[in-house]
Order: sequence, then structure tokens, then C-alpha cells
Amino acid sequence: MLSKIGFYLLKGISRMPFWFIYALSDVASWVLCHGVRYRRKTVRDNLRLCFPQQSPEWHRRVARRFYRGFADTMLEALKMFTLSPQKAKERLRYENPQEFEQMLASGRNHIMVFGHYANWEWLMFTKLLYPRMRTIALYQRIENAFVNNCALHARERFGMEAMQAKHALLGLARLKNDGGTMVAFVADQSPARPLIKHWTKFFGVETPVHIGVHSLAVALKYDVIFLDMRRTARGHYSVRATRIYTPGEQVAPYDIVDRFFVRLEAQIREKPEDWLWSHRRWKYCPRGEEEKTHPQGDLPRKNDGEGK
Repeated sequence: MLSKIGFYLLKGISRMPFWFIYALSDVASWVLCHGVRYRRKTVRDNLRLCFPQQSPEWHRRVARRFYRGFADTMLEALKMFTLSPQKAKERLRYENPQEFEQMLASGRNHIMVFGHYANWEWLMFTKLLYPRMRTIALYQRIENAFVNNCALHARERFGMEAMQAKHALLGLARLKNDGGTMVAFVADQSPARPLIKHWTKFFGVETPVHIGVHSLAVALKYDVIFLDMRRTARGHYSVRATRIYTPGEQVAPYDIVDRFFVRLEAQIREKPEDWLWSHRRWKYCPRGEEEKTHPQGDLPRKNDGEGK
């Protein structure tokens, strides 16, 4: 019953006009940053780790902008409950549509890989722009069942099919290989310690990463396309699609993952505040190093599993 009430409450908020949504977001960003101080230490520690050459004032300024963008993203995600397909299409634009369409017309299946940057949830609107493509969103199940179900409902409204990432290899292998499938993949999460198989240099730091995008692309012969999303104005986004892997190409183990993180780092450096800084992505260091200090800073990194 409480879940049902919560769902209709969120849906009611989503019916509000955008000016109201952004007024609410302004309040929420202040509360998150200055009121409850939501993961504020983690945000600033991550910024110091990645941008050690910048001043404390710069870190504080980017952190404040992060909370504003983060609040916008969360409130915009609520709009997915009620936003019409036509309005949704008006808010997402591909900068290189002809090139992107040529990729899709190649007769091969594609993995669309991206990070938690700008409003990654609204990349689900890609299905509306290219309706002939079967579109599948891989996701990690959220522990809170109510939040998990709300997220699935919002994504599937626009024609996306949801598939748990842990079932992706078998699930995608069973699909008819008709060259008309796009698989959406958020690839910058931090794996649990037992699942770590690969480390990559990310902002100069050895960082544990998921290898799923590489494994799927090589095993199933999918092209991999990096989606570089930018916030052009409140509630409006542009995307540039760039191919980073073609089936048959000779690649070193997990090289596709490394290519993705090179692209993601360049994207973040251009506009740092739009990445999700509130997660502890550097909570682990390689085995044998009980405590590691970033070579350009003084932040200790623990070899444990505390925090998320």
C-alpha cells in the first residue's frame, strides 16, 4: 500500500510543469549540498583525487554545480513517468544523426556504452528517435524493490526492454541476430571486490572496472558505440555517437573497456560537474597494496569494502 501511494505521489510530481520541477530542483540541490550534506566528503575527495592541481575553491565550486546537476537529473527522471514521446524527442538531439544512422544501417547489432554523465536516464529517448531498432537496457537490480520497479516503469514507457546485466550474455545470445538491436550499457560502475578482473588507468589512478562491455562485444560480435552526452540547457541534451570497436578487430584483453574509459575521462575533463561524483569508485586498490596514495595528491585509498 505504501509503495502504491509513493508511486502515485511521484507520478503526481512528474505531471508538474518544468518550471516547477526546476524550482523544486533548486531547493533539493541546496538541501543535498548544505542541509543533509549528501556524500559531500566523497564528492570532494573524488574531485581532489581526479583534479589535484586545482584549488580548494575550484573543488567547492564544481561540487556545488554537481549537486545542482544531480538534482536536475533526479527530478528530470521523474518526468519520465508522464512526459509525452513527442516532448521527449524534442529534448534529446544527436549531433551526428547521419553518421549514427549509417552505423545502425550496417546490418550489425550495437552496444551503446556511456557513463553516469549529464542525464544518462534520458538516453532512453534514443528509442523514440530510432523506433525501428530493438532497444534493450541492461541494468543492475536496485535493492529497494519500490525504486527498482519505478525505474523500470519509467524506462519501459519509451519502448526500451529491460534486461538484468548478469543475464546479458545468455539473454542476448538467444535473440534473433537480425542486425536491428541496440543494447544500452552504463559502464562506469565500480565492481565488488570478488568480481574485479581488470584495472584501468582512470584520471591517473588504477581503477577497478566491469568488463561486461568487452566480453559481450567480442563474444556476440556487437559493434560498440560511445555516447557522449552533453547538457546544453536545463532539460535539453545533445549526444555525439562514436564507434570505438568493430567486430573482427584485433583487441587486447579488455581493451574495449580501456577505450571507453579514455573517452569518458575526456568527457568529464571538459565539464566535470556533470559526472556522478557521489559514488566511491576508488574504494579499492590493487591486491598487495594495503593502502595507496594517489601520486598527485595525498588521499589514502583503502583496500577494503567500506562504503559505496
